[in-house]
Amino acid sequence: MIYQDIEFYNVSELEIDTDAYYLLRLPKYCEKNMLQQGINMNRSSIGIELRFILIDDEVEITFKEKNEDGICFIYFGEVQAEWFQSSYVIKSNVDTTIKIKKNANIEALEEINKGKNSIYPANLVRILFNGTIVQFKKKIGRTKVLTLNNKNILFYGSSITSNSITFIPTISYPSLISKNLKLELKNLGFPGSCRIEKEVVDEISKMKFDYAFLELGINIINEISTSEYKDKCLYLLEQITKSQKKIFVTDIFSYYNEKCGVSISKLNSFRKELKNLCKNFTNITYISGKSLLKNRNYLCADLVHPDVEGHQIIYQNLIKIIRKNIL
Repeated sequence: MIYQDIEFYNVSELEIDTDAYYLLRLPKYCEKNMLQQGINMNRSSIGIELRFILIDDEVEITFKEKNEDGICFIYFGEVQAEWFQSSYVIKSNVDTTIKIKKNANIEALEEINKGKNSIYPANLVRILFNGTIVQFKKKIGRTKVLTLNNKNILFYGSSITSNSITFIPTISYPSLISKNLKLELKNLGFPGSCRIEKEVVDEISKMKFDYAFLELGINIINEISTSEYKDKCLYLLEQITKSQKKIFVTDIFSYYNEKCGVSISKLNSFRKELKNLCKNFTNITYISGKSLLKNRNYLCADLVHPDVEGHQIIYQNLIKIIRKNIL
């Protein structure tokens, strides 16, 4: 969406909260059957970018953080900004104003972008976030919006599909995949709250995307039966395949299920049901989560989330499969 001559990428609508705006990734109606964690994560900055071209030499943007300190990262196209404006801490419950200045070496930045085969021009300012609940307050200075028509890939899943433990969004496995394929990334990772609600499924199925990747199961394996999981997944697959686009689906990555109160029999039943469902759809490629993260050596201390190396391994295994099926 566009507001104040800024593109709010991966934002469906703004919601006023006193003197600043929540950035909702999915429309508010999708929250109807969400638990509070899901509602919070719909307001998280995962996958959100603010994009614009500077008209004035300098622009000021004011943010607020609702609950905890966050970080934003500044890029010119795909070139990270210089050290004094490459990142900012956005303090919780107070105004944080960042200043973005035109780069005097734009020709060199364009050369770097071209060397990377970037899908973005070097004069496109991109503000990325680390996934906390950022609110937009105001902008001072003139900007303009650049309309891009890049192909995209949509990711829906848990915190693992968001940037989770990587902290920096550009090194998560979805970011690495999209960059390799020269696609826009639409990240709908919902930490702790990927529950496949009907309203969420209906909204995702209406979105425009060229490819999609679904990571399903980890957030609800402790909450619902295998038959309920099957019903949820079936509805999702039936709706999203109507797009006739190529869909990749995975289940639960390797993790310490026994330490998390999940029996191996239930874990295997979740995996089996999803695999069998995928066989009914010609435009779905099923990928076992165990084949993407083959062991538990690359988990962080919570015994669930892949660490930074784990994201690299998932990316390396996944990109081979995706490229084989779309090229």
